[in-house]
Amino acid sequence: ESRNIGIKEAGTPWIAFLDLGIAVDANWLTTMWQLVQKRPESGALGKCLFYGRDSFTKALCALTNGVGQAGTTLPGALINRKVFSEIGFFPEYLRSAEDLVWREKFTESYGELTPEKAVISYSTYPENIIQVLKKWFTYSKNTVWAGVSLKQVMVYIIYFSALLLIIAINHKIAIIIIFLHYLGRGIIDPIRRSKSPLWFKTDLFAPILALNLVLWIDLTKYLGFLYGFITFRKS
Repeated sequence: ESRNIGIKEAGTPWIAFLDLGIAVDANWLTTMWQLVQKRPESGALGKCLFYGRDSFTKALCALTNGVGQAGTTLPGALINRKVFSEIGFFPEYLRSAEDLVWREKFTESYGELTPEKAVISYSTYPENIIQVLKKWFTYSKNTVWAGVSLKQVMVYIIYFSALLLIIAINHKIAIIIIFLHYLGRGIIDPIRRSKSPLWFKTDLFAPILALNLVLWIDLTKYLGFLYGFITFRKS
């Protein structure tokens, strides 16, 4: 809601987006202004570099965005304000994932234009397990309400519902599945996501933390997705 108010109150033809915890490259705005000349009727999305400040945040980064990876983001974007008249504002019933909904509409309407290199960076991940669980639960239920990433949502719900059923029926098979989950999500996936396979080379404690965090994160996402479906009509 506050983001929409800011857009409506702005008296400029261009809207620049940043967010809390974002570090900005010194030439960010210059780079983006030069880029949007290629598409002045719409604008361009940002590109963010992800990394962790310590073992805990590096483990979170590896499990989610990937250490040293750059991804397309709303923060860092420079958008022509006319775009909001054409495709609408951010959905105000969501507490998170509203940027994904809007970004999807923007890309469908105008295509995706981003800088070649990251113009912003992010490292302010939650610093303790309670913050992690709260953030992931909130994000997951809002993802369902937003109607985005539905393939991932269904995979999580089917997989963990089946796993809980298997735990009740056959403990041995359940242990094997959980072990494979740790192997895939806790070891292989961070390597796949991160820029370097040795994302942990400067911090050997980070992969240990990743193994301890992965099941908590995935279970929280599962519960958040379930809650999102149960309360969908209320949203």
